[in-house]
Amino acid sequence: MAKASEAQLRAQIKYEKKSVSQVCLKYVTKNNQEILDKLNSVPSKADYVRKLILADLEREKKEANK
Repeated sequence: MAKASEAQLRAQIKYEKKSVSQVCLKYVTKNNQEILDKLNSVPSKADYVRKLILADLEREKKEANK
């Protein structure tokens, strides 16, 4: 794969600053090994967490409409 030009790198950085959010999670391994094992077993941690949050939001919406 060809190396990105300086302009491409600047454009990528500008795009990421505007459009991308990053979240860092810290867990004490000893107390959360089951959680960490599950996260490490999925192909995409970001997609897995996103789906869990969307399901939670949907559940909250249904409960609020009762």
